[in-house]
Amino acid sequence: MIKILLVDDEYHVISYITNLLQHIDFCEINTITTTSGPEALQIVASSHIDIAFLDINMPRVSGLQIADKLHNQWPDCQLIFLTAYEVFDYIYEANRYPGAIYLLKAESDAKILDVAVSCCHAILQKREEKSYLSDIQKKEKLLLLLQEQQFLREVVHGDLTKDMECFVKNSSLEIHFSFEKEVYLMLMHIRRSPSSICDSSFYLERMEHLLGNLFLFSFVETEKGVLLWIFQERDYPEKEVSYFNCLKDTMDSFLDICTEIKHQALSLCLYREKVAWDEVSRSYQLLYDAYYEESSLLSIHSSAARVIERNTNPSPRFPFSNTVAGPDTAMTENINIDTSPVTRLPSAALSGRLFSMKQALYQGKRDLFLTELQHCRQYCTVIKNMHHVGTIKIYFSIVLIYLEYIEHYKLVPRIAMEIAMYPLYFINDFPDWEHAFLYLRQLGEILFRIANENNSNKTRQLIASIQNYIQSHLSEDLNLTVIADYVNYNESHISRLFKRYTGYNLSEYITSCRIEYAKSLLAQTEDTVQFISQKTGFHTSQYFSSTFRKNTGLSPNEYRMQKRRPQQS
Repeated sequence: MIKILLVDDEYHVISYITNLLQHIDFCEINTITTTSGPEALQIVASSHIDIAFLDINMPRVSGLQIADKLHNQWPDCQLIFLTAYEVFDYIYEANRYPGAIYLLKAESDAKILDVAVSCCHAILQKREEKSYLSDIQKKEKLLLLLQEQQFLREVVHGDLTKDMECFVKNSSLEIHFSFEKEVYLMLMHIRRSPSSICDSSFYLERMEHLLGNLFLFSFVETEKGVLLWIFQERDYPEKEVSYFNCLKDTMDSFLDICTEIKHQALSLCLYREKVAWDEVSRSYQLLYDAYYEESSLLSIHSSAARVIERNTNPSPRFPFSNTVAGPDTAMTENINIDTSPVTRLPSAALSGRLFSMKQALYQGKRDLFLTELQHCRQYCTVIKNMHHVGTIKIYFSIVLIYLEYIEHYKLVPRIAMEIAMYPLYFINDFPDWEHAFLYLRQLGEILFRIANENNSNKTRQLIASIQNYIQSHLSEDLNLTVIADYVNYNESHISRLFKRYTGYNLSEYITSCRIEYAKSLLAQTEDTVQFISQKTGFHTSQYFSSTFRKNTGLSPNEYRMQKRRPQQS
């Protein structure tokens, strides 16, 4: 996705360029518009901008002042200056910015569109090109990462709540974070990847390119395919920067890069609040649980990002585990496991099995869940003794996973229609472990079937929420960024999801809703065309009239006369 900012104090110019940009069909375009210079500065402070069309001569805040802000905060942003006259006094100042383009507003449609297309191609090409660091720089960065990961693992485990500086000093580690400043946390889940290797160098390079001027950062792999990123603000007292919004906005660009270059499907989950270092372990667990409880909406083949709010009443969860979960493979009945000695299942293996099972249940990974359940079943059936403490512990640990899931999604009435739940609590009702695990498998299959039914309902609810928001805010500025913020998902995911389930692009749907609302106002009220254009979010009567004619074949007044003619006769 390419984010384009249009700033001009004449709304018809913004409408005109917006319409031209809709002809770009080789990449996703998210257009943000404003007629206010001060508002443009606020947008720049909170959003990563790829291309900016700037009117040079505007009241209060000029396009050159906005360009200064863009150049300092987003150095790679392509600047395109607009003016209605050949005022060459401005050209010298505009040329201060490398690669800046100077356009007259009177240029032909083809010229302006060609410039926009060329800029989009250049941005996509830059994303594909790997701006490799030198071998020495790579080694230095990876060495620093390894040292920081040793420290971060201790922090995430909860083993370091105090005396962090002493631990770093005694361990001879080089850490570039400040322990006095709070940090942001972001969970990254590699849902699908051609390679099983975590390419640390690639992720560091890309994040450095996107956010290196604003944040110190690092990450630690908490389990296979799951990374926890730590971000700490750099000190820029002279800059008015909304750090959180910049971080949130960059998630989209990072997803696009990983998708286009590494062919990965990722999920990013950003914790909204900054946290102190001694709160990192607890906040990570809240972030982790919240992500997996919502991840059922996501396809394994698609990338998405969202923001997680603080949960004041979190449900109890399993503690962080450093055990690597098994691969997501189909279940087979002939699984070879080592059953000697059979006196007990090692506690580390038990923790790993249970953690993997719980994760698979919340992620909707049926095969992995049943594979782990099969491992536990084979162990218990080898021991056979229904009064063995170790096997009882395994059984009720699995029961706890089931009950937490059932309680969280309020599934008791639904499950009761298909299977009795009381055997969960009365282990003595089973003649042996074989029958006990047969029941657990049957209940597990029911949970996954219900989850599949609920997933489509969740998506419908999300789409309905977006549609209701649009219908209720037609007079306001509506764009992909605003709507993505409202539902706390990233823009690319919302754009693809809406298109897939409705058949409309989001911008097309917004326009169609505005046109339908305008039709009803024209037919049922005496409001002027100017008033209706404002009420339906078109801002100017000229833009409203041209869009209305394009969609209906009639001008607003012609439509009003046509609708009222039968009444007069």
